[in-house]
Amino acid sequence: MPKNTAPEKPRVNIVHAAFLVVIAVIIILILLQPKQDAQLPINGGDSTNETEELSTEQIDAKNFNMILPSEWSETERAENNIQFLGEGQRIEYSIIEDPINEDIVYFATSAYDNDEDEMLVSIYSYNTSDYTFERIFRTTYERGDSSYLLENQIPVFHVLGYDSGSLVLLIKDVDDSPGEGNTLLLGDEDADEPRARLSMEIDNPYGGFSYYELPEEVRAGLEE
Repeated sequence: MPKNTAPEKPRVNIVHAAFLVVIAVIIILILLQPKQDAQLPINGGDSTNETEELSTEQIDAKNFNMILPSEWSETERAENNIQFLGEGQRIEYSIIEDPINEDIVYFATSAYDNDEDEMLVSIYSYNTSDYTFERIFRTTYERGDSSYLLENQIPVFHVLGYDSGSLVLLIKDVDDSPGEGNTLLLGDEDADEPRARLSMEIDNPYGGFSYYELPEEVRAGLEE
């Protein structure tokens, strides 16, 4: 009779085993790495010392030094750069520098569509050091769309200043000529055309506009 023999041990696949060992080592190394905190946005996320300092700086920051498009050295370049987001866009009065980041400026643009009788209105953040930009607000107005103006008027925006993380805007009819400089901020109650000074949060541009009241200390400085 044939002798009973013990079953042979299965051969170990050396390559497969080595592969599993390498995978196990990689997993262990990943688990042992120290976790890094996620980068927090300036106005969001959990509170940290750095975030609090930036927020405090932003709250205190103001700038009402308006630059004419004709006097800004980057007007032509900026207008050319933004055309692919809407042909015919032109920078409105005025350009405002960010009081925290000197490389950043803000401006509004308009582009009228004669066929549709509507106005494309945009607000941009523009980096003067590398010429990059971001459209932070965009809307299209037809006649009578704005509750701040008359039914037959088409709105455009002027950027008048930066105050505590918000842009100060003047909304007016495209054919209205309100002048320039501090009078736009101080207001003209006897103006023949309806206008409104509004505030728009840069970090929440579609959160809605609110009426802007010029701080008394700023008003006093402008009236000197």
